[in-house]
This record gives sequence, structure tokens and C-alpha cells, in this order.
Amino acid sequence: IWHSPHEFTHDFGASQPTMENEDGGLVVPVRVTARLKLPPTAVFDLVRALNENLTMYEKKFGEVKRPGEPAEGGP
Repeated sequence: IWHSPHEFTHDFGASQPTMENEDGGLVVPVRVTARLKLPPTAVFDLVRALNENLTMYEKKFGEVKRPGEPAEGGP
């Protein structure tokens, strides 16, 4: 995500297998599959809509866990 005075831009991408560059470092190539550009006035509405829908989702299906988080009641 980045922004200018006139818009916020969010790139969505598909990651490719990790590769080694010429310096021996690891690189994860990503191909941009979609780009969303919004005026600053619409960003708040998007964040609010995402929050409201995530709340409804969690009420119906349970709390969303990130990968690697312990299960409820776990260590």
C-alpha cells in the first residue's frame, strides 16, 4: 500500500517460489495481479466496511486466527 496526495494504491500479488539472487540473498518474486486505487475520501469507507463485515463473519464462523496462533484454550 502506498499513497500520494490524491489516492491510495493497494497492490495484490501472487508470490512465486523463493529464489537466490546473485549476492546469495533470498528473494520472493511477486507478480501483481490486481491494483486498487482509491481517493482518500473512500479509504475510510472501505476500512469501515471491512471491519463491519469481519465482525459479522466472526459472529457467524468464530474468531479469525492467523497462521501459527495457538488454538483457543491451547498453550
